[in-house]
Formats: sequence, structure tokens, C-alpha cells
Amino acid sequence: MIVYAVEKHPEFSATLRLLWQSVQAGALVAVSSELVVHEVLVLPLRNKDTALVDAYEGFVQQPGFELQPITRAVLRDAAVLRSRLQRLRTPMRFTLQQRWRSSVRFS
Repeated sequence: MIVYAVEKHPEFSATLRLLWQSVQAGALVAVSSELVVHEVLVLPLRNKDTALVDAYEGFVQQPGFELQPITRAVLRDAAVLRSRLQRLRTPMRFTLQQRWRSSVRFS
């Protein structure tokens, strides 16, 4: 979602703009793991696209956007998600796990 929002994907841009406006207004809180910084910066850094690097770094620092550390508990819960939801890529599992961690306990 972050890539689609920052790079203004034509199919999702309008919907995501509304979502991020709600985050900036304080109506919603967006939560992701710190791994998202790595995920979104690799290609712009490789391409030496400093404007896109700046756009991503600004995006993840906006009010209402929380980056949470990847702790051992997060890694374990992400492994449980991976075992159950095999089609999800690892970064998405971290993101989902960060969001669910406060309300769902995996065993």
C-alpha cells in the first residue's frame, strides 16, 4: 500500500489518498514494522532516485504512521503466520503481525 500511495498508482490512488488523509487527520493510525523502510527504499536507492527516497522517508515519518521494531516475539508470530498463510510474502506477514499483535495471541 505504501508503494501505491507514494507512487500514486492509478488504480488505487484515490482510495489510498482518502485512507492517508484519515491517518493524517488522526481518525486512523497506520502501523507497520520497521522492515517497511528497507522494502520501499531498495529500488529507489538502486536507481539513485533521491526524490523517491525522500518521498518514502517522509511518508513513513508522517503523523499517525507508527513504525514498530521487529522483536523476537514479532519474528515468532510472523513465522506462525507464514506457516498458516503461505502465499503472503515475509514483509506483509510482519506488517500483519504488527497490527494483530495487540489483539491476537498466537500459540
